[in-house]
Amino acid sequence: MNPFKIIQLGKDALMEALKQGISLTALLEKEDPSVKYGDIQLDAFERQLAARGIKINNLGSSVTLDAFYEESNRILFPEFIDRNIRMGLLMGKNAVKIEDLIYTTTEIDSGTYQNAIVDMTNKPKLKKVGEGSEFPVVKLTLNEKTIYLGKYGRKILATYEYRRRIKANVFAKLLQFIGMAMAEEMANMGVKIVIEGTGNSDAAGVVPYSAVDYNNLVDFDLEFDPYDCDLLVGPKVMIGSILKLAEFKDPMIGFDYQKTGKWMTPLGKTLKRSAASELSTTKVLGLDSRFCMEKVVETGSSMTETDKIIDGQWDVIVISMVLGFAKTFTDAGKVWTPA
Repeated sequence: MNPFKIIQLGKDALMEALKQGISLTALLEKEDPSVKYGDIQLDAFERQLAARGIKINNLGSSVTLDAFYEESNRILFPEFIDRNIRMGLLMGKNAVKIEDLIYTTTEIDSGTYQNAIVDMTNKPKLKKVGEGSEFPVVKLTLNEKTIYLGKYGRKILATYEYRRRIKANVFAKLLQFIGMAMAEEMANMGVKIVIEGTGNSDAAGVVPYSAVDYNNLVDFDLEFDPYDCDLLVGPKVMIGSILKLAEFKDPMIGFDYQKTGKWMTPLGKTLKRSAASELSTTKVLGLDSRFCMEKVVETGSSMTETDKIIDGQWDVIVISMVLGFAKTFTDAGKVWTPA
């Protein structure tokens, strides 16, 4: 006997989730909290799939996308798409992600944004001020040039036969791959913004080097005062050069790499791979992720166009995300480049 109750859902549920700025899963959790089910490792959305006999995660799943054509199941399909895209956005443990580059996410209700910047030109320090003297000044202003949000996404075209016959777990894996590709594109744009700036005189400073060696890496680290560089992003050639430095060839580090594939952290910094063209093959981006960049997203924007999907008439699925980037502390990011 199925232990889960089917919750009747209509388009109004999606509209309510959009209004609240939450996913359908989060809305279902409010109505059917997971705490009621003890050790069962399914969230509210997964329980609705199970209640309808749509089993996807097991390797032997025989469920096709046709299962989502049943009237009572159609409302779940957009969330199924979104969840797998978002899963793909987080895949790739050694590739840089947007989340690595930003310190916060800001929601706005338009396609443009004017962010605040902090002028730390004189690097004011905490110090005793003599009588009649002025305190060091930290200048807060708005950027002169507006930041425009852009769309990142994919259009999926599917034939009638594909939609009726493809296994749902195979389609889920396709969505995850698309999400992973979108994540790379968005992260590449984030890297570009850190390096080149937003057109508001906020390009990253350049630190030259004559060779990739331990001494130069230490010197690059020291350039970040008063920030603390915690992330190094580079093309595979440069990441490989750092990983192969003799100073980092500790047997235990090598063992961990061979066992888990996780890269070591030189001087306590996370290493991430990027194919952004702004890094070419000889540059490394360093940043203090606590201060460097702000992600800006459009409030209430839906990642998947839902109406045709819910009506069962789709042959095209458009998946998109609307976002942009703003820099607050320009000196929190620097580029290590050949002299």
